[in-house]
Amino acid sequence: MTKNNLSLSISLIIGFLALHVGFVFAAIAPLSPKALKETANHIVTGEVLEVTSMIRKSKTGFLHLNRVFQIKVKVTGIRKGSGIKLTEKIIIKAWKPSVRIPPFTGLQGHDRIPKKGDKITAYLHDKKDNAYSAVMPNGFDIGNK
Repeated sequence: MTKNNLSLSISLIIGFLALHVGFVFAAIAPLSPKALKETANHIVTGEVLEVTSMIRKSKTGFLHLNRVFQIKVKVTGIRKGSGIKLTEKIIIKAWKPSVRIPPFTGLQGHDRIPKKGDKITAYLHDKKDNAYSAVMPNGFDIGNK
């Protein structure tokens, strides 16, 4: 292999890896209202009764820790989906990165996490392991009206 071919091969490999890593670990842009409605399996309104969190190891990275939230909500309205009842108390999971070693740009979890007493609209995926998960990254509309 000539020196030019070797340089070209190395450049192509580095370029491919750079593109691959960029796509895999890119942050997710906030979804438009239309995209939120289309992506969500359930859309509910409600009042946040309780928020708890714990630090857990991420499934990716050497020392990547996430703060995982469990948000208990009393449902006051149902805009989309079936299986959730009015006045039912549901658990919604959300997360934010806590520690990233080595640091890198990647998934950043949920933009905003509601607090106890907040009135919210939640855009949710189907229930799994006794909890719903909020659509990323902006699956909560917090409007204390």
